[in-house]
Amino acid sequence: MGGRPPLATSPRYQAAAHSPNGLRVAGNSSLCDRAGKRGSIMRWQVDLTGAPEVLEILSSDESEFPCVEEKGGKYLLNARLFQECTLPGQVREKASEELFVLNTYAANFLGARGRVCLKDVRSIEPDGSDVVHVRVQEAVAFSETRVKVLIENADGTVQCSFPEPPGAGALEQWRRLIESDEGIRKVERLLSEQAQDWVNLGRIVEIIENDLGGQAELIRQGYSDRKSRSRFGQTANHPESAGDLARHGHNKQLPPADPMDLHEARSYVHGIRQRWLRKKLET
Repeated sequence: MGGRPPLATSPRYQAAAHSPNGLRVAGNSSLCDRAGKRGSIMRWQVDLTGAPEVLEILSSDESEFPCVEEKGGKYLLNARLFQECTLPGQVREKASEELFVLNTYAANFLGARGRVCLKDVRSIEPDGSDVVHVRVQEAVAFSETRVKVLIENADGTVQCSFPEPPGAGALEQWRRLIESDEGIRKVERLLSEQAQDWVNLGRIVEIIENDLGGQAELIRQGYSDRKSRSRFGQTANHPESAGDLARHGHNKQLPPADPMDLHEARSYVHGIRQRWLRKKLET
C-alpha cells in the first residue's frame, strides 16, 4: 500500500535505517553518538547542491587547497576541512562556515543569485559503506541561477553572457579578507541572512561609514553625494516615508520632500557596498 512509512521505520526517527539506494541513514540518536566515541579518525563526505555552473567554477579553483571538488558528477567540500571532526554536528558547523565564504564570494564575483547549500553529511564506515546523517529542520529553497548580462547593440542584436570568473587566487584573496575583517562579515551576514529592509540597509551603511571614519568620510571619498545620503537617511528613519518598517516608529521631523523608494534604496546601498569592497580588495 502507498502512503508514508510507519513512524517506527522512518529514517528520521530511527537510529539507522536503509534508504532506497542501499545507504544507511542516521538520525540524531545512537549511531551519531557512536561516531564521537570510536577511537579511529572519522572520514567525512559533505555533498553540495546549487547552480551547476557556480559549483563548476568553484571546483576549478587553482589554489593549493581547493575547497570544492567534483567526483563522479557530485560536488563535495574538500574532506580535509573535516579531519578534526568527530560528530556530524561539528561537520555541519564547519561546513556552514565554509559555505558562508563560498556563497559571499559567488554573490560578489560570479553573479550568483542563489546559494550553494549543504545537501548531505556522510560518514565513511570502515567497511566502505556510507552513512547519511540527517537532521530534521525547515528547508528554504533558493534560486539556483547566475545573473545574466544582456547588452543591446546599436544594430538591435543582443549579447547574453555571464560575468567573467575572476582570476586565479581570487577566492583565497576573498577568504583572507572576509576572515580578517569583521565589518565585511557583518555586512555579508546582513545581506545573506536578513531581510533587505530599511533597518538592515541602514545598518549596512552605518557599518561602512564607521569603517571609513564617519559619514563625512563616506561623502568626501566619493561613496555618496551629500544629497543622496540625506535622502536615504531621512526616508529610512521616517514612518511616513518608509511605512511600518521605518527605522523609527515615530519621528517629529517632517518627512523628506523627495523620498527614496525601497528599490532605489537597495541600489544605493549596494552601490556603496560594491565600491567599499573593491577598495578593500585593492588595498
